[in-house]
Amino acid sequence: MRANKKPGGVICLLLAAMMLLTACSGGPGVIAASDPTAPPTDAPTAVPTEAPTAVPTEVPTPVPAPEPNDTILSSNLAFGDAGELVLYVDLFEDAFLEAEDADALRRVEMIAYYYPGASDFVYEGKTLPEYRSDPAILNFEAALRNWLLETYFPMLAEKVELKNNGDSDASKWLDTHYTVLFYREWSLTQPEEAISAYNEAINACSEAFSAYDRFMSTQDPSDASAAFDSELKRLNALGYSFELAVAPSDGSRSFTLSGEISLRGITEFRADPNWAYIIYPLGPIHG
Repeated sequence: MRANKKPGGVICLLLAAMMLLTACSGGPGVIAASDPTAPPTDAPTAVPTEAPTAVPTEVPTPVPAPEPNDTILSSNLAFGDAGELVLYVDLFEDAFLEAEDADALRRVEMIAYYYPGASDFVYEGKTLPEYRSDPAILNFEAALRNWLLETYFPMLAEKVELKNNGDSDASKWLDTHYTVLFYREWSLTQPEEAISAYNEAINACSEAFSAYDRFMSTQDPSDASAAFDSELKRLNALGYSFELAVAPSDGSRSFTLSGEISLRGITEFRADPNWAYIIYPLGPIHG
């Protein structure tokens, strides 16, 4: 007798087939194949970090070097050449002996003398300012100014006291013009080349100004009043305090001033290239 098939077997086969289809389609409970384009769900979130703030480096402001001073502090006892400042032989002893410091103001008298056209006068291919700007002269003058402030002025009161007590060496020191004293000391510390270069440069400068003097002797006198007004304004704009002390005669190129100046003001004085100056102490003769 033939046995009948049970319907449960067919159902089991159908269920097995459905489970197999579910597994292939990534249904629940089964790990499906990953999609390379899908974003990772469990990847850690990247935290953006700030770039370190650059600390600006403070760049120091360069300090410009002072312009070389081509004013010549002259040892002459009369009017100097254009661009020169002459200091009268007794100026320091009479006017600055008891100065508290280099910035103490003292009353003085100044004579300013006008040399028209000196700044543009050419001798052997060079102007007068170019002769004065020779490096050998500039170096000498800069050293002279430092020596006046650091050596000469501090020794002045001591030398005067020694002279008053009968010291002949101190008397000779005071009777010797400061530029001569400095040149003696300076030349002992300089190589022969530097000394020769200075002597040649200062002699050439003097020769060029002599040529200017010869030229001016052939020219008609110039009215200097307008030039003086401009120069007086320039001096006072530099911080000096000068005023006209004596009315000049008609056509004069010489102007007498009175005012105040300090030791430092003397060493920092900058001459106009068309003028020369001489400073006296005030006294019975000069003021």
